[in-house]
Amino acid sequence: MKKTEKMMSALGLLLILAIVLSSLTLSHQTMKRIESPKRAVAKAEAFKPHYIRVAMIYEGTANGWVLKKEMLDKYDYTFVGRSMVKGHEIKDPDKVVGRIIAADLRYDKKLKKHYIEGIVKVLSEETIKKIKLGLYYHVSIRWAVLDRRGNEVKKMEGVEVSIVGAAASRHARILEMSQEKLELSKRGKY
Repeated sequence: MKKTEKMMSALGLLLILAIVLSSLTLSHQTMKRIESPKRAVAKAEAFKPHYIRVAMIYEGTANGWVLKKEMLDKYDYTFVGRSMVKGHEIKDPDKVVGRIIAADLRYDKKLKKHYIEGIVKVLSEETIKKIKLGLYYHVSIRWAVLDRRGNEVKKMEGVEVSIVGAAASRHARILEMSQEKLELSKRGKY
């Protein structure tokens, strides 16, 4: 009786072990989807980031706030180093597609308005493809009001710039894209 109980107990353990091992074994199809580390490194080394020039925010009224040229010029630097994300999803690291590497005040001759121009280093192949196809054209920014007088912003801080389907400001858009690193345009170029 004791031998039978021991055998049954051992068989039970073997059965449990077999079930656990079979759940850990990856199917052939799953293995095909996992890239080898060498291939992943080679793919990453072959990838070339792109740079985009964007018109981020214009002087005037935005979401009920009055933004004057002098204030935009004083705080444009606060966008440098901030992320470019998809659709303002700043809490999801998988939505980060690039980084703002430069920002400065510029003048749009057609609109006769000043705006903050940014240079963004885009690090997402998918985003680069969609920009090239014309699917991504608009940008939108998130900024924080740090000081105000009524509805006039006196001090602001850049939070992020997003790729969006439609922007609140129709003039906030991608102006140019290049594989070569872009520099800020000369003041008054656009």
